[in-house]
Amino acid sequence: MAMPSSSPRPLPSVLSHSISTTDWPLTRPLSQSMPPLNYMNMQEMSSLRKRDACINPANEWMADVPRAIDTFFNNNGMSPVQYDYGILALSIILLGNQYTDEAHNLITPYSWPEEIHTSFGPVKYSTADAGVGWNIGELGMVGWDNANYWGGAWSRPFRSSDALRELWKEPLYEIQQSMLELTSSGSVKKWCEENLPELFMNKNDFVDLWDPRGLHRLCAHVTKDDCVNNDLLEFSQEACRIEMNALLSLCVDKAGYALPTSENYRPEGINIDDDIALSAANRISSAHAEAFRSEGVVVLRNVVKSDQCSSYNSETAVASVAAGISTRLLNAAACKMQRDEDNAVIPRDDTIGILIPMNREQAEKYSKIASMLNKGPLFIGDGLVVAGSSLQKICINKGDIDEFRVHMSCSKNDQSAVFVNKLHGGKGETPTTVVQWSKGTVHHST
Repeated sequence: MAMPSSSPRPLPSVLSHSISTTDWPLTRPLSQSMPPLNYMNMQEMSSLRKRDACINPANEWMADVPRAIDTFFNNNGMSPVQYDYGILALSIILLGNQYTDEAHNLITPYSWPEEIHTSFGPVKYSTADAGVGWNIGELGMVGWDNANYWGGAWSRPFRSSDALRELWKEPLYEIQQSMLELTSSGSVKKWCEENLPELFMNKNDFVDLWDPRGLHRLCAHVTKDDCVNNDLLEFSQEACRIEMNALLSLCVDKAGYALPTSENYRPEGINIDDDIALSAANRISSAHAEAFRSEGVVVLRNVVKSDQCSSYNSETAVASVAAGISTRLLNAAACKMQRDEDNAVIPRDDTIGILIPMNREQAEKYSKIASMLNKGPLFIGDGLVVAGSSLQKICINKGDIDEFRVHMSCSKNDQSAVFVNKLHGGKGETPTTVVQWSKGTVHHST
């Protein structure tokens, strides 16, 4: 067998796409979004999947997982440990796409000491790397009780093994920080303070005390029929995504692959020039940021230069500038496009909308929108930035909102991120002169 490469291999593009389609919805009942197990082996599931007319063509590999494993992992120089982590990564991707049986069948050999009907491959319970599997499975428990069993099984060796704690140190800290960014809502923060105290520990304490069963309590709470707190439901869905993405990122890395980031993967149709976006973010003054925070709207002059407006790649320039502005004014490390399941934009309080006219006709049209907010006029290359709460007031029909480029903050590891601001949190306030503020211009560095 060839020696494994020391540098990460690019993740197969088909897997990159399958990662982008993962989802962790919390509905009532959960069976509507996460199908129950059929308790069939891989061959039986392959036959069942091939008869399923609803299978996503882009995820056809999931209809024959054994063949996909041969294609992705075999004969490419992976070490046994890398192979095992690759299997774990595939199981997460499968589970996130609602292929519950296939995910369960891949995991079973690492968590059960005997071969059973649904296991895929030989038992590896006692031979796999400690970071892959070491916990005997269980029978008879369902729902959150089952999840809590695995949370406790994971925690016990984690607390007593320095090697496992070091393995999970950074992923767990990333989970904590990403979840803390989402606790701005009063009801969300209050619930988390009362029920997830480990979330608010400092970095060192967190690595010692994090218990995934806290997230299970949250999920169990929001899926009850009498829970109507939509803020808490949205938080729990995002928290699940953060936790699973952290686990997936670790497994992909340990398998010797490079997980797609905003620099080498973006949602289809989104083209961002990181240099343009970063430059746009850096030119936003602290005074403009404060005006946006207090008023929910601000006009930025000449955010897209005249030569960019007339160039063949003007669409890229506008998309890049809008993404950079969004991270700066949302005070976020990264941003993503905000759309619902039907690919429609719905203005929300945690979003930001940006209009940038690129020709005379757009300037006249967008100036009318700006006047509704007592701003304007707008000229070619200017930017009208509107908070989600204000968008709801002025966008009375779908045509209005479709004019805006609407973003929301996200984790820098979010597969939907269109731009990651590498300087977020690494610099002080942007200096602004009285003239710059009074004229409404953006500071351009020389």
